[in-house]
Amino acid sequence: FEAVDAAASAFYVAKGPASAVPWKDWNTQQRLRFLSWRPPVSLDNWLTPAQMADLESTLKLDSEGNAELTFAWLQAALANRYEPAVATADRFLTSQGRRKFVLPLFQTLWAEGDWGRPIATRIYAKARPLYHPVTSNSVDQVVGRP
Repeated sequence: FEAVDAAASAFYVAKGPASAVPWKDWNTQQRLRFLSWRPPVSLDNWLTPAQMADLESTLKLDSEGNAELTFAWLQAALANRYEPAVATADRFLTSQGRRKFVLPLFQTLWAEGDWGRPIATRIYAKARPLYHPVTSNSVDQVVGRP
């Protein structure tokens, strides 16, 4: 993963272009590592809107077919309050019922307070009837029952 970490640092820290990321040459694990990479110091909104837009458009993350990659992208995008990712989150959370994806995304949205809570509440009202009771009971504890 050294090459992935180097590419992540070049993009996230040095603010390089997403076009320099060798995404097409990577397997799923390498792509997940890149999307899940975080700076060594905890920062709020550590990705700029321009970086997120560059990632989303260059790597086609808004139409990614792999649920693991979509989840990793949405975790970063929603934690950085990237508004264009809300539509992708809505589609994902109303078509994906796996608790391992659903619960953390609702937790991320809920943690974003005035920005994320209305989004979480709106999406959950639509999605809850589609979820298995184990998933909905877990999410109920985060956002409440609609």
